[in-house]
This record gives sequence, C-alpha cells and structure tokens, in this order.
Amino acid sequence: MLDYIRKRSGGFISAIIIGAIALVFVFWGIGGQNTGDGVSIRVDGTQVPVAVYLRFQRMAQENIRQRFPDMESGPLEQAASQSAVSTLIQRHVLGRLADRAGISVPAEAVVASITANTNFRDENGNFSKTYYENVVTNYFRESVASFEAALAEDMRLEAAIRYVQDMNFVPRAALLEDYHSGEDELALAWAFFPYTAYAQGLTPSEKDVSDYWAANRERWRRPARVRVAYVSFDPADYREGLEATEDELADLYQEELATLTTPASAQVSHILFRFPSFTPTAEQRQETRAKADAGMARAATEDFAALAREISEDPGTASQGGELPPLRPGDMVQEFEQAVFDSTPEQREGLIGPVETMFGYHIIKVREFTPAAAKTLEEATPQLTETVVSRKARIAAGQALESLLERAQAQGRDGADLCALAEPAGLACQTSEFFGEADAPAFLGSSAAEAAKAVAQPVGLVSDPVDTATVMSLYIPLEREESFVPELSDPDTREAATAAWTQDEALKLALADAEGVIAGRGTRTLDAAAKADAREGVTTGTSGFFRRLRFESDTQAPVSTADREALLKALFSLHAVGETAPEPIPAGAQDARGYLVLALNGFRTAPEPVFSQTEKSRREGAVQDISEAAYTYWTYTRTAAASVSLPAEIRRQMSGSDEPAQ
Repeated sequence: MLDYIRKRSGGFISAIIIGAIALVFVFWGIGGQNTGDGVSIRVDGTQVPVAVYLRFQRMAQENIRQRFPDMESGPLEQAASQSAVSTLIQRHVLGRLADRAGISVPAEAVVASITANTNFRDENGNFSKTYYENVVTNYFRESVASFEAALAEDMRLEAAIRYVQDMNFVPRAALLEDYHSGEDELALAWAFFPYTAYAQGLTPSEKDVSDYWAANRERWRRPARVRVAYVSFDPADYREGLEATEDELADLYQEELATLTTPASAQVSHILFRFPSFTPTAEQRQETRAKADAGMARAATEDFAALAREISEDPGTASQGGELPPLRPGDMVQEFEQAVFDSTPEQREGLIGPVETMFGYHIIKVREFTPAAAKTLEEATPQLTETVVSRKARIAAGQALESLLERAQAQGRDGADLCALAEPAGLACQTSEFFGEADAPAFLGSSAAEAAKAVAQPVGLVSDPVDTATVMSLYIPLEREESFVPELSDPDTREAATAAWTQDEALKLALADAEGVIAGRGTRTLDAAAKADAREGVTTGTSGFFRRLRFESDTQAPVSTADREALLKALFSLHAVGETAPEPIPAGAQDARGYLVLALNGFRTAPEPVFSQTEKSRREGAVQDISEAAYTYWTYTRTAAASVSLPAEIRRQMSGSDEPAQ
C-alpha cells in the first residue's frame, strides 16, 4: 500500500517531491520571504492546510530515507521540510496554470485511474468497490470523497505539466547538427609533452622547497584518527535455530512476486537477406525484399535449416542452419524482437516475416517459445526461506546490540566500560588500530561516513548503534590523534614537498613548450614541429578514426588519458584537416602527467541517409529532453516569484536550527 501512496501523486509529482529539495534555498534562502502571521501556511496569499504540508513532509522523508539510508535524523528532517515546502509552492503555481489554461479532470478519468490500480483488486484480479472503500477509510485514514478529490487534483497538475512540456518543437537543422556532432569521424595526430622529460636537472634550493611548502602546506595535512573498543554484531552469528513459517513464506512470496518471474525466452532460427550497406537505396531495398519474398516461399515447403545453410547471408548462423542463441527481450534489435515476442501463439507456429531491420530482411522460425512465468511458492521456497531467516537474524543481532546499549546507558554512556559490559553476555570486545575516514574498518561496514562519526565522537562516550548492510556495532573511542600538518623538518614531508615542487616546475616547462609548438607549427606536420621545437622525450603519434563523443573506444594512450572536458572542447574546435587545437590539453595521471597537443589528421562526415532513417526517434528524444528542461525552467521562474509565509516551527525545521529562521 505504501507504493500506492507514492503513486497516487503520479510520476511527475513524485519527481517534484524528490527533486525539489534545494529550491527553497536557491530562491529565497531560509525564510527570505517568510512573512505574515507566523501561524498558517500561505502561498501567494492562499492558505494551505498544515495537514497537507505534513503529508508531503512524510512522503519526502520516505523518499530521502530510501535514497540516503545513512542520513541522520536532523538533516533528514531539514531536507524533508525544504522538499515539502518546495512541493507546496510548485503545486500552487501548477494549479494556477491549470486554472488559466482551463485544465480539468473528468470524474470518469478519476474512476478509470482507481479501477485500473491493482491495489484495489480482489483475489480474482477484479476491481472491488468494497475493498477500495475499506482500504481508503481504514488504511489511508480519510474519506473516499477526500481521497478522490486529492487524486483528481494530482491528475490535474500532471496535465498542467504536460501542457508546459508539449509547447516545444525541434527544427530539423538542429537535429542534423547534433547528428553530425556525434557521428562524424575524426582521426588525430598528437604530441605529448610529459613532465618527466622536463624534470631532469631540476634541483630546488632550500628556499624553493621552504616557500613551496609554506604556500601548499595543507596538501600534507594528516587527518584526525581514532582508536576504539568495539563490539560487532554479525547477523550471520544469529542464524542458528531460526526457521521460516508457512505464513511468513506466503507473505514474502506475494511481496517478492515480481522478482520471482522469469522473462519470456525463445529458441529461434532465421534466414537473413542482407542490405548492401546500412544505407541502401530504394532500389537496393526493393531487390533485397524480392529475394526475401522468394526465400519465404521456399521456406514454407522446404527444411528450414537446410535452406538457411544454402541461402542465408548471415555468416555467423548460416552454417548452423540459421540457429541463434536463446533469446530474451532486449537481446536483439527492436524490429526482430517485436516480431518474436509480440506475436501470437498462432503466428509463432508458422514462419514470421520478412521482417526488416537495419541489417536487411529476416525470415524467422520460432522453434520453441517459453512465456514469462512466475516461480511457484514451492519453487521459490529455498530463496524465500533464506530471506526470512536473514531478516530474523538481523533482528536478533539488533536486539543483542540494543540490550548492550541499554546496559551502557544504565551505567552512563560517558565513561561506561563497554568491554566489561560485553563479557557477561558472551560478546567479544576488541580494540581497533588507529583509523580515519579514508580507511574505515570492517566493523563500521567500511563506511567512510561512519568512520567520520567515530573520529568526531568524544573519547569515552559509547556510540549510537552502527547499522550497515553487513554488520552492526557499538564502540567507545579510547584515544584520538588530532589532524595536523607535519613540519618541513620531517624527512618524509621534505621529500614529498621536493618531489611536488619538481613536478609542478616541470609541468610549467612542458606547458610552455606545448604552447610554443602550437604557435610556431606553421605548415610543418605536428610530428616535425614537436621534434624540432621541444626537448627530447616528447612523443608523437596518430589515432584511428573515431566519433567525437565516443572517444573512450580508442584506448591509445596518452590521448585516452586526456582530461575529458578539455578533450571534447578541442575536438569540437577542429574543422579542417591539418588544423591544430588552440590549447594544450592536460593528460595522464600521477607519474605520467603532461600536456597534449592535437591536430586533425583525417575527417569523414556521417552519411545523412542514416540520419533520415533515425530522424523520427531522434526528434522524439530531443523533444522529450527539451520539454523536461523547459518545464524545469518554467517551474524555477514561477517558484522564485512566489510569496510564501510559513509558521515559525516549519522555518525552524527548514533551517536545521533550534532557533526559527528569520
């Protein structure tokens, strides 16, 4: 039922709740426009019931907790309050838009939404009005009339969102430009200027190292660390004797039914008649279709496997009689998949096709088809039993932890002897090595966030329960090392500062040489210019052809190690063969850092007939992206202009402070 509560607001509205957390800060800070009587909630003068705010706050808490399970209660309340207020504002501005646009939701549409919801169906899968009314009144704790009114309003706001999003058009020229940006192919010439080629002979003076360390001393700061006594509670240690009852298995089976369903699969053979290329002419397409029709006629009377060996133009399957590996939805191109999985049982008994895909025309024979099917309760029992027992073991481990914590609280958490309390209960108390946020130990679930809490925990104070995915624990800090910056007199620090100075100076020299090669290259090849104008150790090379936005497929170093943003900027600056990118690009990592100079060595434009074949889907995707961006911008501007008045308690929750925000 919780799932239905979330769904009742609809996809768009739920997205608003999740995504609007920061809006309050962005537009008017904490309470920047919070004026008024300090008791009621008002948006542009319209009063909003506090109960509505509380409903959205609870929904926001649930969503945030699912996304950030380790978030503490204080920040969680603050984020949920900000999200709830932002949601109220956005619903208000959407409502005003719906009013101006004359958007309404017929009662028939509300009824259709309710009757279509599976949460209101009986054991036979039919909508039950009695069951629906019982759920609304006894579970949601509201009247049927108020429930349906809220649902109608949510549907009206969704229609307002679509109203904003639908007012968009993408010109063909823009789609074509985007196509060429992503699909045109480039080949590069490159020169790499590694700092190691410039570091030889660089020896800093005492003053160089001292000045460098003083300016960059925070780079050598050592983080705070702590040593603790701890007791861990591994749920695996509490499994003995635990069992799953029949009722528990039956309930979990219903809960997990979706994950226990095996997708449809098919054993398929095919005969392919290939297009001469991915961009066939109309005449070539017609000739290929004619061959496929003739093949279809023969396949109706001849042995399919033998015919595939004779005439199929798929080199990967022809020798196997056209047999493909077992297929599931998502394994093949869309047209082929739809022909197999969307066909009726009667259609699958015969031949399917010819089916056109980007490769050509296919004749498909479905040898065996297995519909999607859920495991029976009996089949799923081992898996379900493991889940039930694991949950019970986790509960048992948590109860043991809570018992130890209660004894510590009775003794006084500040100064309690955790190990002395653990021993009578047969619990192992251990002492850790020093650790910090970057090296979180296993008893904290290797969580950096939990390690940071441990470092900040006062020495001698028993911690709050640690509950991670793998282990639970309690601990008490015994000793802490504060964060500090070691003096330059420390040998390791001096050595590190010297190495860092050398690298930085060498990189400056490498950058100067790279800029000089760009400025003075002239008509020379990049290879010749680099060898003539830069010092020994600079390397040069060329790449194969690749698409701008998919350069990660080219694994040739050092180009593949270039800064991604700078590389894309350079690639989009190159238009003519022989042209050099205007700026050197940072590349490499750690001991292989340096600067890269690029020149365009070859160019192949993407074929526009391919664009024509994909224009429809490209337009749909672009319209969707632009529509979402337009809606986001519209919402931000309207929200920024809203006048908001909030009670002091809500402003306190939003600020995360004990004092109300002013």
